[in-house]
Amino acid sequence: MSIEYNSTYLNKAGVRSFNVPGAQQALAEQGHLSNAITVPASATVVHITGQVGNVESGEVSSDFRQEFRQAFENVETVLKAAGVDKGWEAVYKVHFLTLDNSQERLQEYLANIQKFCGESRPTTMAIGASSIAWPGATIEIFVEAVKL
Repeated sequence: MSIEYNSTYLNKAGVRSFNVPGAQQALAEQGHLSNAITVPASATVVHITGQVGNVESGEVSSDFRQEFRQAFENVETVLKAAGVDKGWEAVYKVHFLTLDNSQERLQEYLANIQKFCGESRPTTMAIGASSIAWPGATIEIFVEAVKL
């Protein structure tokens, strides 16, 4: 048995989101995520390269909250450039890399994922990394989205 979410933008593209009752559901609620997602073959899938929290000049803020916000905004900008008008609401998969797995940073990630995704609950993988290629970056976000 599973719990299916039906009230998101992703459903309009035929994407279905599921969670397993019990401990998996509790984790999904805390993480604003889905345990499983199906994407129909007819959907146009958009893959973007990993985004860091750099501003126009290329610099990354030393304030991790600003870095997170900018990385999420950069994802939104790239998605819209690819024709994904709904940006984060169309994201069904997130890979999140961080150099610091602290609870404070996890909470910042969760606050941003809830703000940017709205009702959508992407599958999520958070990875502790030893380095990120962009100078000064401490996080990197890779997503996949559907385009209507």
